[in-house]
Amino acid sequence: MNISIKCDSLKAIYSVKNGMLRCVTPYEFTISQMPMIKVCIEEVGNRIITFTCEEEIEAKKLYSLLQELERLLQIFDGVFLDLEAIEIHGRESTNSYNALVEHFKIQRLHYFSSANFISIFSDRLLKYEDILSSELFDKWRILLDELGVVNQMYLYATSSAGFTNDVKYAFLVELSELLMEIIQSEDIKLQRYPNENGKLKPCLRTIINFYGKTLFRNEIEFDLEKFFLV
Repeated sequence: MNISIKCDSLKAIYSVKNGMLRCVTPYEFTISQMPMIKVCIEEVGNRIITFTCEEEIEAKKLYSLLQELERLLQIFDGVFLDLEAIEIHGRESTNSYNALVEHFKIQRLHYFSSANFISIFSDRLLKYEDILSSELFDKWRILLDELGVVNQMYLYATSSAGFTNDVKYAFLVELSELLMEIIQSEDIKLQRYPNENGKLKPCLRTIINFYGKTLFRNEIEFDLEKFFLV
């Protein structure tokens, strides 16, 4: 089939297995591409993300941007929402767009389905509408390139893919060394903390102390060193 079909809008509709979405006013920002792309996120019972272009663009490019936005929103939500439907509109026939939607669904990577052990909404540390902007999304796209396989390995480790939980936890922990290398290359404060020949515990300890004090508050208050012995 022709996957280079052009369109002027793409809409994705999501639902939540466990928990409820907040009812918030529609949030909009733009993506600085040619043509200009407007993004609108709505939440009333479900989540609707709509990409609208000033002129037609390849639908696969809009879908790629949607997936990048999904991966960013997963950081705010803690989980991926369930994709229920995709709607594409433009000058092409409805049948062409429907066939393309089915192609996107078949090709959708498994890590967009969160594992049961993290699939319950909890209190968010941050709300996307307080932070998300055109500039942040541009930086996120650059960061995805820098993270490379690290982010994808993390997503697979927290997905409903058929790994046992102990394997998933092992993947998550081992990613700290790769993450430490990336952080040290960008953050001058961490460059004075060597990773001790790539040993795992020093990497975890440094990352938690600098970036995870809120997330690991209970472990730190109890005894962080005992946490590393588990």
